[in-house]
Amino acid sequence: MDKKIFGERLKYLMDLFDETTYSLAKTLGLSAPTISRYTRGEMEPKTTTIQVLSEYFNVAVEWLNGDNVGMYPQTDSSQLLDSSFDTELAIFNEISYDLPIFSNKKDEKSKLTVNSENLNKWGAVFALRIQDESMSPTLMSGDIAVIKMSTKIKSDRLIALHVNRSPLMIRKIVKYQNKILLQPHNLAYDSQIFDIKKDQIHVIGHVVYAKRQTEYFFNEI
Repeated sequence: MDKKIFGERLKYLMDLFDETTYSLAKTLGLSAPTISRYTRGEMEPKTTTIQVLSEYFNVAVEWLNGDNVGMYPQTDSSQLLDSSFDTELAIFNEISYDLPIFSNKKDEKSKLTVNSENLNKWGAVFALRIQDESMSPTLMSGDIAVIKMSTKIKSDRLIALHVNRSPLMIRKIVKYQNKILLQPHNLAYDSQIFDIKKDQIHVIGHVVYAKRQTEYFFNEI
């Protein structure tokens, strides 16, 4: 493996997903100085550590090792150069403000299958199950949204953010002067206005994909 590239890619993931050397060390059962040495390319991690990191961040072991492959794992290891395979993403039911994203509890019963060509185009993402109807009909309760990590705010995007330590929410955002307006798509929910200088606004990313699973029962008579 290439220690330098491994360190750069680990640091990239940590920065994107708000991991510190201390939080990641606690997750892995290692010391913070060890994590720091990894990110600086000074120390080669054990194979078991690389495997745990790849599962934690949902990225390919080969990519972490520094190989010239896509960021996400493939379902068939014989297709390393194929961009048309599918990849499974872990699904989170809630993202807490106080935890790094991947330290939140994952849905143990289901995963989201996404084409890896899209994943490689999007970059770093995670999947979140929608818990309410605030963004209905665009995003309905039970839908699974894929969120691309980004701090940019654009009016045509559905933004994922924390406000004043709230769990992660998704809203359309209108920014003007020192204020931001959070607009739900469902008219039954109220818009909210926050002050950028007074309130804690933590933008995580924006929605790039959503999947809806609908079940119907029909009259048998």
